[in-house]
Amino acid sequence: MRHLEPKQLMDEDAKRVQPKKGHLFPLVAGVILMVALGGFGLTRLYPPSVPDHVSQSEAKERSEAFAKIKSFPVSIVPQEKTVATLANMGLKPPELEALSQALAQPSAKTTPVGSPSPAAAVGSEQKVSLVELVLWDTHAPDGDMVRITSAGYARDVLLSKIPTVIHVPGIGAGVIQVTGLKDGGGGITLGIKGSQQSVLMPIMSEGQSLSLPVNFQ
Repeated sequence: MRHLEPKQLMDEDAKRVQPKKGHLFPLVAGVILMVALGGFGLTRLYPPSVPDHVSQSEAKERSEAFAKIKSFPVSIVPQEKTVATLANMGLKPPELEALSQALAQPSAKTTPVGSPSPAAAVGSEQKVSLVELVLWDTHAPDGDMVRITSAGYARDVLLSKIPTVIHVPGIGAGVIQVTGLKDGGGGITLGIKGSQQSVLMPIMSEGQSLSLPVNFQ
């Protein structure tokens, strides 16, 4: 019977567990294939964002159509839904209390957003209401973001192809300020739906502000 020294035993074991060179290739190829398929799957689930592509003619049409808007009608939130709507607006307690009190008043002296000076609103008493807007990205959902400001309240919205419903306070016939916060590429492409119609806002850049004249109904 052959007698093996400890070192020889270790060498024999190493030979048995060491894969042959020819067997390494399928193993490495399999790992590479799994990584490649995994990357493909992630790409399908999370496709890379594509910047907006807006032709000059489309940009011109949107600007011209926006310039013709004299009064954009938006819907007032029914009184029975006011409490629930306020709770979902993300207001801090002092802001929530102040807006709740303003909504409870039959009328209030206010300075609509966009007025040239406080003096412009002296003597004008108008009812404060909550109104509803629907926002969406008219082109590629590439991370465009806007800020909607109305009656002293501001809401930042990340645009997507799925319409986003927001609520802001409104005062009679005034304006809603729209400011571009982030451009995912190719310009900020915003669509706004009111109570009776939709408007495709002009292609906006970061920091640009536009005033949408509205009529709260």
